[in-house]
Amino acid sequence: MKYIILLFLSLVIFSRDKGDFVKDIKLKEIEFQIPNIDKEEIATGTKMYSIYSPTFPIVFLDINLYSGEKEASKTFVELPGLMAETIKLSGTKNYPGEKLSEKLEFLGAKFSFAIDYDRLKLEFSFLKKDEKIIYEIIDEILNEALFDETILENAKKKSIEMISRRNERTESIGFRKAKELFYRNTRAGLISQVESIQKIKLDDIQNFWKTSLKSRKTILVNGDYSKKLLHDTLKKSLPKSEIFAKEELNEDDLAKSLSSFSKKSILVEKKVNQSMLLMIGVMPSHNSKDFYAIQILDYIIGGGGFNSYLMQKIRVAKGLAYSSTSYPVFKKKHGILYAYTLTKNESLVEVQNLMKEILSEKTFNQIKEEEIETAKTSIINQFVFMFSNDSSILENELRFDEDEMPENYLKNYRKELQKVSLADLKRVGKKYFDYSNLKNIIISDEATLKKLSEESFVKISPEDSIGK
Repeated sequence: MKYIILLFLSLVIFSRDKGDFVKDIKLKEIEFQIPNIDKEEIATGTKMYSIYSPTFPIVFLDINLYSGEKEASKTFVELPGLMAETIKLSGTKNYPGEKLSEKLEFLGAKFSFAIDYDRLKLEFSFLKKDEKIIYEIIDEILNEALFDETILENAKKKSIEMISRRNERTESIGFRKAKELFYRNTRAGLISQVESIQKIKLDDIQNFWKTSLKSRKTILVNGDYSKKLLHDTLKKSLPKSEIFAKEELNEDDLAKSLSSFSKKSILVEKKVNQSMLLMIGVMPSHNSKDFYAIQILDYIIGGGGFNSYLMQKIRVAKGLAYSSTSYPVFKKKHGILYAYTLTKNESLVEVQNLMKEILSEKTFNQIKEEEIETAKTSIINQFVFMFSNDSSILENELRFDEDEMPENYLKNYRKELQKVSLADLKRVGKKYFDYSNLKNIIISDEATLKKLSEESFVKISPEDSIGK
């Protein structure tokens, strides 16, 4: 029996704005069964999440090492990316250089790295019949990886080339500057720099890999796998985990840091045809009691596609932008709100005024009960897509555990969402969404920036520091 029994079986999803394709679907009740996920500690500091499914003879395996950029930034924040590229292309003792890629391709298997702030993820997919040889290859990658000097130098050149091109897209500049501002004075706010890349040596890569293998680990596996064979491989291949000091990013500290930034706006001067206005603010942790109210308010304000105020008032009514949206990102101890619009240079001033009006207590106080019900229905309709495949289910479950969500979070999700009242929306709106609590990052050309009536700002170029 499949995990989800949908009352709508032939929904074709095209490329539409978030929430648009489900807004008119009315479900009295969605019947579904929360998937059973096996969780076990297979060694000290190593936990495995698994879903056994023999439907297809395929195995999907992720190995998470909790030593991402936050650990590397004690030396160089660029280390994880360079290390991943070097390991993939250098190969292993028995499969040096291109032989590793050739062997995996011959087996129809895939191997990749994903780099995040607090973890490195090794991703594998392969056929069940090749489990034994794939596990042998994984053991070699973990313990007998080669580190080729030439490949590292090529990876460094590639990274430097990416830095030279990172200001080509307006959005890339905006979100990078938002990261620098929101996480300033923390490791999370560090940005890759050419000077740092040039200093990295092969020894740095090798030592960081050794450190990463000793970090805390989680394993995600689904498909038609052999439990005993996987257990034996992991116990043999993974070194004992050690406890590393962590940088804790919490709501209170980040709120103080953001409010202490002396300017309301960062104006980034660049010759562009399309300007960007990005507003950011501090949100609470994922397990906050305000989580559900924030989701609903965000849907109404900007996250609901064409249903949202930002799209209705800026695009539909005025035709000033192709897209205008907002969304919160929740983490273990904090969250961040993004609200932004991409618009023509000549429309920037008008768009800013409209966004200020929408992100105001006046607007929050005018929200109607029927708008809340529409938002709840749409969000609940989207809820089932969290269970679209086993890999996503496992990744979500891991995230919920890491963020310390309540034990019955998924089972109670819809019930908790339904409890949200109009008063709740007004309260979280004033606290988290109001323009007075947000900072601006504005990217445009010199002439356009001069038209803004900003009283408190710092003007920089894309590669400048944001200042104090």
